[in-house]
This record gives sequence, C-alpha cells and structure tokens, in this order.
Amino acid sequence: MGRTSPFLPGILFLFACAGSAENTEETGASAAGDDSAGPPCTPLQALFFDLGETLVTEQSDGVFTVMPGVSALLDALDTREPPLPRGVITNVPSSWERADLDALLEEPELLDRFDLVLMSADASAAKPDPVIFTEAVELLVPEADIAHTAFVTEELDHIADDEPATEGAHAAGMIGVHLSDDEASPLAELTLSPQDIEALALEPWLDCLEELQ
Repeated sequence: MGRTSPFLPGILFLFACAGSAENTEETGASAAGDDSAGPPCTPLQALFFDLGETLVTEQSDGVFTVMPGVSALLDALDTREPPLPRGVITNVPSSWERADLDALLEEPELLDRFDLVLMSADASAAKPDPVIFTEAVELLVPEADIAHTAFVTEELDHIADDEPATEGAHAAGMIGVHLSDDEASPLAELTLSPQDIEALALEPWLDCLEELQ
C-alpha cells in the first residue's frame, strides 16, 4: 500500500524528553537487560533515481536544468554515515555515449555526484524492463539484496504496471518512490511531491525499511 510522506520542507520536528537522573539510570538498566527491545532495522542499501523530470527538467531550448530541491537533497545524502550508494538509471537512444547525455545538461557535473549512471544504451534493456534495474543494482552494489534498494521517479509505470508487477522497478524487486502531486498510488511504497524531493533525505525508512510496513 502506498503512502504519502509526512515530511515537508520548513517544518521543524522537535522531540524533547526530560527526566530525573534516577529515572534515566533505571531506564538504561532496563534496556540493557532486555534483549528484545524492538525488532531489528534493515537499512536501505542503495538509492536509484530516474533522470528526466526527476532530477532535471527540460527547458524550451532543449537544455535540461537541475530541478529545485535536488542539489539540497544530494547535499543531505552526502552527510550520511555510512554513505548510501546512489545511482541514476535513464533511457537514451541506443547509439548514445555519456558525452551525448552530458551535452543535454546545463550542469553535467550533477551526474558526478552519483556512484553509477546507467544509460539504457549500456544496458540489456530500457525502462520499464526489469532487467535494467537488476543490472544497475548488480553494478553498484553487487552484494546487495535488491529488495533493500529503491528507485525514485515521476513515471509510475517505471515503478510498476500492476500488482503483481511484470514491468518496472517492482518487477525487479525494488522499492518504488513516486514523485507526484496526485493521490498516492498503491503501486508505490511512497508518494512524494516533486517540490518536496529534498525531504526524501529525512525519510526514516532509509535507515529502517521496516518503517515502510
């Protein structure tokens, strides 16, 4: 079942807790003696993005510029420890090389901020074929469980065509994040407004996938 992110830019969440030193010691002692304090958390192992209309948007002159919030998102992801591997999966003409893609971007250095850029010209298939998603994960994090990776896109059909999915990231086994202002779709685990893409870095499921359940 898809859900809409509760995180919005400009909203500050403050959590305060107070207690006596005695209560703190008792709580600490209790936790230390309890091996079943809570279920284990499974961290996300890699985060992949679509390119066009997800990270960049086309202008009237055909040049693609970085979308608002994207640079701030990447800055926030840069601060994560340990680092979260991230990649781009994008469809291009079959004859293209990386230089052809760079030529379309106002800021081609944006792609240098990703650990992997997989163009369909270098893959066995284009999106939404699940093969390209599988190949991207194998290239970036060979030891990863693909179920512990996610794909972010504005194209819902690149996440799934149906349930169970036969195409898209879901068909490969990935988590889907849909960038949309529409009502959340059950085909994506999370729906986030494109204007709020920076808030993706605040999502608790990046550290604990169980938060998506």
